[in-house]
Amino acid sequence: MRSGVITGGVLVSGLALVAAMPAVAAERQVLPADVVPLHYDVAIMPDAAALSFSGEVGTDVQVATTTGRIVVNAADLVLDSATLDGKTPLTIAIDKAAETATLTAPGMIAPGRHRVTIRWHGAISKFTSGFFALDYDDAAGTKKRMIATKFEPAAARRFMPLWDEPARKASYTLTADVPATDLALSNTPVAKEVTLPGGRKRVTFAKTPKMSSYLLFFASGDLERLSRKDGKVEVGIVTRRGVASRGQEALDTAVQLLPYYNSYFGAEYPIAKLDLIAGPGSGSFSAMENWGAIFFFENALLLDPASITESARQQIYSVVAHEMAHQWFGNLVTMDWWNDLWLNEGFASWMATTATSRFHPEWKPWLGSQIDRAGAMRLDALPGTHPVIQDVASGPAANQAFDGITYGKGEAVIRMLEAYVGAMPFQRGVQAYMAAHAYGNTVNDDLWTSIEAASGQPVAAIAADFLGQAGVPLVNVAGGGPVSQGRFSFDPAATAGRWTLPLTIRPLAGGSGQPWLMTAATTRLPTAAPTLVNAGQAAYARVSYAAPAYAPVLAAFPSLPAADQIGLLSDAWALGQAGKGPAARALELARALPADADPLAWTQALSAIGETTGLEAGTPGDAAWQGWVRATVAAPFARLGWTAKPGESANDAILREALIYTLGRADEPTVLVEAKRRFAGWQRDRASLPAALVDPVLILAGRNADAATFAMFRSAAKAEADPERKAALYAYMAGVRDPALAAEMLTIATGGEAPPARAARLVAQVARVHPDLAWTHALATLPAVAPNLDLRQRFQYLPSVASGSASAARADELHAIAARDFPEGSRRFADQAEAGIRQRARLKQTMLPKVDRWIASSGR
Repeated sequence: MRSGVITGGVLVSGLALVAAMPAVAAERQVLPADVVPLHYDVAIMPDAAALSFSGEVGTDVQVATTTGRIVVNAADLVLDSATLDGKTPLTIAIDKAAETATLTAPGMIAPGRHRVTIRWHGAISKFTSGFFALDYDDAAGTKKRMIATKFEPAAARRFMPLWDEPARKASYTLTADVPATDLALSNTPVAKEVTLPGGRKRVTFAKTPKMSSYLLFFASGDLERLSRKDGKVEVGIVTRRGVASRGQEALDTAVQLLPYYNSYFGAEYPIAKLDLIAGPGSGSFSAMENWGAIFFFENALLLDPASITESARQQIYSVVAHEMAHQWFGNLVTMDWWNDLWLNEGFASWMATTATSRFHPEWKPWLGSQIDRAGAMRLDALPGTHPVIQDVASGPAANQAFDGITYGKGEAVIRMLEAYVGAMPFQRGVQAYMAAHAYGNTVNDDLWTSIEAASGQPVAAIAADFLGQAGVPLVNVAGGGPVSQGRFSFDPAATAGRWTLPLTIRPLAGGSGQPWLMTAATTRLPTAAPTLVNAGQAAYARVSYAAPAYAPVLAAFPSLPAADQIGLLSDAWALGQAGKGPAARALELARALPADADPLAWTQALSAIGETTGLEAGTPGDAAWQGWVRATVAAPFARLGWTAKPGESANDAILREALIYTLGRADEPTVLVEAKRRFAGWQRDRASLPAALVDPVLILAGRNADAATFAMFRSAAKAEADPERKAALYAYMAGVRDPALAAEMLTIATGGEAPPARAARLVAQVARVHPDLAWTHALATLPAVAPNLDLRQRFQYLPSVASGSASAARADELHAIAARDFPEGSRRFADQAEAGIRQRARLKQTMLPKVDRWIASSGR
């Protein structure tokens, strides 16, 4: 699954939805092991208009020991009847808190194979978990409804009674009764279709492979499909009717990646079709890797020709590559329990970057992954961080595990280990792992056992250090060769750490890199010459250079490889924030960056600049800071300009977007005037603005909107039938600087005018500019927003609104709400947001004065 922007929600005291998230117990909550499923025959009868459905499932089970009961997962379902072997009635007892149903026989059930048949009915929800509905307007303005499922981590139990745990793998045959004009979809191709009375049809899908319950999928609606055959597999793009052409690039990507993945993993994709399915709207995730039927929200799969940007094109390639990698790593071989979720997500993220590098080396995706890694390191340095491998007590509790550490740190550690053992031995280990565990479940050590056998390197010991303990290694480099390691943290109370750390060192004077495994707390570099530590930046670590060692690094910085420029910028910024290095060192490096440096090096510099801009807003040093930004960023923007040049790189186009926004945010007059001119042309004729400039120009127009411009955006959003274009127009409005218009935008977001599923996201976007205003509004309107929040969003929404604040008082408020209203085990996002707010408050007090003094004395 690809996690989305945190826009989820949380409930204040007294809201009934809190009860839907059970508290985490000290011990793992799993079903009894005496009865296991083998195969499910599922028949469902959805009524999309009434938001209800009924179903019947016949499950073939294996009973290991004599028992009088069978326990399955079921949540928010009404179980109407249950029988054993087609004749023996079973008594049904529901435990809502445990999300289980106990089926008790009148006598004992003998060991062996049996069939359990259950009939039930339930509701189709309006939030994007379990079995849900997506409402939208078609091009003619007609109201439409698509129904679909999303079961990870533990929501299949809201669709049918079953064994809803990743290790309880079974096969499925699904039949659905749907309107005759609908396109129905599941994991496998349609095996049979029968016309029913009343304008309906019965669709039966082919039997699935043996798989985990969270991978089951069903959808139906007024949909269309583009497809192409790739060998034995039909690859398809499925969308709401009328927009399938927007998925052409995603279809091309999937067809390109499928044979590559077959080869890399040494295992053929096992299903006769692979659909990429786009749903309108948004949720707490971007995409879900259902086997053979990957579900995406439209903005993660489709490219709108009216506003295609290079950044969107690359992001969609990456998301498709991530979800397709899951078809092997996660679907074919699945973690045994949710504590090893990183085996799914970290590996899929790494594999996506590997595949993108294979087919689009010009995008330099490994440099982009370095920038993403900095986000994981930031989380890993805050109070309350957690190891990659984490204790998860129940399926619902796994909702808290989908964070930047699981994805970002997981990917970074895999990259480090692949660099350490070599690409070919690593691939051989992965192939052996796939062959040994296909259609089964694994734990963390199984992967390292295979890679150790293939490489002969002590991978397990290194992996244990990085996956089993929280925190970021910090390598301290003094002049003359001494080095020591410790833990980088923003938390003064953080415990010390020590890692088996595979590094590459390279003389600054030139030459090739040398592998170096650092195991001791204090040691010496193999050379006393000025040296770049973590050259190539493959290690998950930060490096701090004392002044004598830093001087030659700064001198060499303009000519270093882009990977090292990015790493040095990232490390300097983080060390300055933590008070472990000069506060302005990252700004010094940004100033030393050549105008024609790699666009991704400039992207890293702009990240530090953007964060400081947010901290400086409204402070006495703000004007001087903005002047420094304009002066520093002028040179790369002068090189790129507003118009794409023949032969420029794709990443130049992305940098142009970021530079326009950065300079516009710094109130650069020439940029604001030109953006205003281009926006005026767009108002007269939308085709007048190149698609690649729509986002930056309209972001600035929304940010600087007066009442008339805001009203224009609002009118355009109301009139727009296309759901994604409508959402984009409201998003431009959400960045407005004018406080009165921002208050109006908050009312639009939560008052029913904007799509209800977008409300949480829009409030969080307003909070980036007006944190206090948005926070007050979010608390006041929470009862209206809460019904549209899915299981994960419920405990993300308020943290996401609060997270942009730099007020310790806001952190205190969030802490009190989470302690009072969030069940134990559901507070991770609140804890992370609280820690981030306190960090920002500290930076305003400690770091900004140093930055201001540096700018006043030497920064210009």
